[in-house]
Amino acid sequence: FTIAGKKRFKLSILESNNQLLFYWKEFGFDTLYTEKKAQGLERVAFHYMLKKYGLDSNNSIQYIFGLNVPEIVNKLKELVYEKFATLFQDQEPENPKLANAKKKEATLRCSLKRDQEKIDTILYENDENSENIILHGIQVESRGKLLSPKKTQVLMLKNMEHKKTIYSQNRTIKTLKEKITPKNETDIDNKREIKKLVANEIEEKKLGSTIFMIAGATLSGEINRNSLQTALATIGVTNQCSKTSYHNYQNRMYKPIVESAKMSSRTILLEILDHLEDTCLPGQEKVLPIGFDCSWSHSRNAHQASGEFLYLGDFSGYDYQPVIAFHTIENSRTIQLSDKSSVVVHNGNFNGTSRQMEHAILLALLDDIMPILEETDFTLHICVDGDLETNRTLACVPAVSRIFADLKHVSKNIRKNLSIFTLAFL
Repeated sequence: FTIAGKKRFKLSILESNNQLLFYWKEFGFDTLYTEKKAQGLERVAFHYMLKKYGLDSNNSIQYIFGLNVPEIVNKLKELVYEKFATLFQDQEPENPKLANAKKKEATLRCSLKRDQEKIDTILYENDENSENIILHGIQVESRGKLLSPKKTQVLMLKNMEHKKTIYSQNRTIKTLKEKITPKNETDIDNKREIKKLVANEIEEKKLGSTIFMIAGATLSGEINRNSLQTALATIGVTNQCSKTSYHNYQNRMYKPIVESAKMSSRTILLEILDHLEDTCLPGQEKVLPIGFDCSWSHSRNAHQASGEFLYLGDFSGYDYQPVIAFHTIENSRTIQLSDKSSVVVHNGNFNGTSRQMEHAILLALLDDIMPILEETDFTLHICVDGDLETNRTLACVPAVSRIFADLKHVSKNIRKNLSIFTLAFL
């Protein structure tokens, strides 16, 4: 960095293909050297720059570089001697500690330069919001921070202090890892003993085929160990220490399954609507025929239930009625304590009877598909089990064009009631 003709310059000499390149930047009157006015790259010792700014007649290269100042000349000799020891052999070598300190300082300066280039990139990418950029809790300014030389020196010392601390901690961690290695070898011996005991137990209880079947199913399904443990815990094969633990395992397994089912059913619904759109004649009502079905986890009055809308038409590629909407609900679970108080061990999304569950699922399914039906201008022909409450609900939905009774479901109820009356008279 130098001053010539009342202007500030940054001059560099680069080497490329065994040729010297003279690179210069002009910053005008900017004392911070941040606002660049012009720049150039020459092959002849800044000849064009001197001519451009009228410096060739009044100033020499030696004057611009400050080579007429003894302090600068001595400093330059020291730098050249560090790089090329055969030159300036009369120059006395520096104190090794001082040389090492200067080397560390040079490394730190290079690191600061790289970090500054990263900050400049961030400022460039956020040019419109550059005043609000904060990194590591410090506001970043385009001009940088103005610090005195002494404060800058303190920051450099702090940086080296933190580096030494990190280096010391890494050495401590490495030492601890080396001490842990013998402990791991002991653990391996214990694991071998445990495997031997498990093998004896399997042989004694004749559990080999069962375990092989489960392991085979796991490998075929490409599921990991944690997923298998969760599945076994959910269906009750492995014991749980508490109801809370059981529900935690169940939630971990059920949630991704339910989300995948909903996503799959939505995809099929859109494919079916596209198919019906292509086959519908102009002026004809666009109808989506569906059926509603609801099932409980193991009995009518269970705490969990799921429901779905089934497409009742023909669709290429499916030899069954595809599910186009899916929803699940469950009650909250509580346990009674010894002091007659209760604690919730699992939070559900519904509180009510099994019949109310069925009604709530129907409303949730309608909410899921209504936006799609309104967007595509489709109406519903829906088949239900004939429940009066369900019929009243569907009658208030504008998209429902017709409601059909599920005769199979009705005949099943009739046969059940007839058998009850027959037994009563016998």
